[in-house]
Amino acid sequence: ADIQEQTLFPYKKVRMQVEEVKGSSLYTSFYGINIIKEKLYQYLRKRMSLIDVVADIRTQDGYILRVLITTFTAKKPNQAKINNYAKHSQIRAIRKAFIKDLTKKAEKQTIGDFAQNVINEDLSNKLLEKGKRIYPLSHVLIRKVKVLKKAKVDVNKLVSDTNAKRDDGNVG
Repeated sequence: ADIQEQTLFPYKKVRMQVEEVKGSSLYTSFYGINIIKEKLYQYLRKRMSLIDVVADIRTQDGYILRVLITTFTAKKPNQAKINNYAKHSQIRAIRKAFIKDLTKKAEKQTIGDFAQNVINEDLSNKLLEKGKRIYPLSHVLIRKVKVLKKAKVDVNKLVSDTNAKRDDGNVG
């Protein structure tokens, strides 16, 4: 939201790390994503289960990421009770399904594609559908993505790729 005026997800903060400075250009790599606390508090309510999932995953290009996910239970259709707590076995099943799905998706993607899916909430929507099979969920928030171990970055390759994109007119 600080860089672009019109963004669909102003509550997400993307962290980048500077790899190289050449002239007036900075070459950065992905370093993490956070969401602002107000977004998390927007969904917190009484009488619901809050499920936190922590997964360490590896991407196709060798990055190791720690992904923190928070999800909230919802009422079942035609539910008369005011509370909607999930059983501990259901919470374990949701965590297991989330970690399995995240690991499978990350192994097939590079760090850029994975970060793009997290920012666009494609990954959250797919996890929500997986979790709803076990227990009704209202929202899935990918709260934080941290880079634990970076792959070796070849700065010269990064510079040449960026210059090639500029020549094609793709990057401004």
